[in-house]
Amino acid sequence: MNTSKSEQLWKKGQKLEINGTSLFSRGPRISVDGFAPKYCDRADGCYFWDVDGNKFLDYGMAVGSIILGHGFINDAIKNQLSKGTNLTLLSPLEVELAEEIRKNIPSCQRLKFLSSGTEATEAAIRIARAYTERDIVIHDHYHGWSDWCVPSKSGVPKDCSSLSIKEDTEDIERYRALFDMHSGNIACIIVEPVKSEDVTYAKRKKFLRELKELCEDNHSLLIFDEVACGYRFGVGGAQSFFKVTPDISTFGKAIANGLPFSFVGCSEEIGNEVEDKVFISSTFGGNVLSLAACRATTSIMKASKVEKYLAYYGEKLKSEINKISEENFLQNSLQIVGFPQRIAWKQTNWDLVSLMFQEFIRNDIFFAWEIKNSYSHVEGELNQTIETFSEVVKICKKAKEENKILEHLEGKPMRPIL
Repeated sequence: MNTSKSEQLWKKGQKLEINGTSLFSRGPRISVDGFAPKYCDRADGCYFWDVDGNKFLDYGMAVGSIILGHGFINDAIKNQLSKGTNLTLLSPLEVELAEEIRKNIPSCQRLKFLSSGTEATEAAIRIARAYTERDIVIHDHYHGWSDWCVPSKSGVPKDCSSLSIKEDTEDIERYRALFDMHSGNIACIIVEPVKSEDVTYAKRKKFLRELKELCEDNHSLLIFDEVACGYRFGVGGAQSFFKVTPDISTFGKAIANGLPFSFVGCSEEIGNEVEDKVFISSTFGGNVLSLAACRATTSIMKASKVEKYLAYYGEKLKSEINKISEENFLQNSLQIVGFPQRIAWKQTNWDLVSLMFQEFIRNDIFFAWEIKNSYSHVEGELNQTIETFSEVVKICKKAKEENKILEHLEGKPMRPIL
């Protein structure tokens, strides 16, 4: 496969951009560096073309920000584009969209429109601290690159990082112990309501309810970070799916089908209490292109019940892939996990997964760790993916049995970004 233009651009790009990329999850480390393409030229539906002209079935979908399909809401964007891109005064779209969101999402009675997931989670923490007049934050995993949760602590003041505690488990007793240890000082717990992990609906719902009760008992707030999962479970979010309403919510990524947009929402009581206390203000927070994109995405999601289709596709892909993997005795290495709306490749054997990704790319299918199917992925793409895996798995099985996985790789094996 020819990726010469990608490689030439990368040689220049890594000297010009810090790390060579503005987003780690878009850089070379998400696939086999040296074999996989690095730069995209265009995209349409559920496909993209790299700068060398290679066409791929896309399961990255712009880091999950495309939920309907590339170009799916272009008409709505073009219509708004003719009226302006960012306005001097407020747009009526802000009121119209806020009314719609309030109907759909239980926790979002008062809102702030922003541009990125990190902005939204940062705003949520500020609101929680202002409301509770406390400082300590408990978080489960990744919530952006703000000081309180950034994976690397370089550049973060020690006093700041000491006010956040990472607790990435479903053991409610660990959380109780933290409340006992920091009695009266915990402002909030922020968690993703659902991750790309295998867990039963009942178990996850029970855990979320216990978190909510624990926060209520200790006069702290519960925040759901729905930036990644959000609309994949419907326009009501994962909180509606699990029927657990947090105090504050954050949404981003897919809500505007690829345009930069996010929002933080909270209850009426919290919003009324903090609006004259906290300063949250963003030039592009009410960007009309993004507002129009979110309205269009929300409308299509509701009318077409997109989340049900995503679940159908995800469930069939997961069950068929895992069946084939088990037949080849690779179920512990090459396996899809998670709720069907949010699936991912299991992180156990990175070298073998790298080889699988390489062979998928050789067959014109591009995967990232999290599998982001969209409304544009239809039966043909589903069958193509399953049939391709039936061939790819044979290569992986042989390489594993011969203990020659790295020898089969034509580039660097993938490693975790975080």
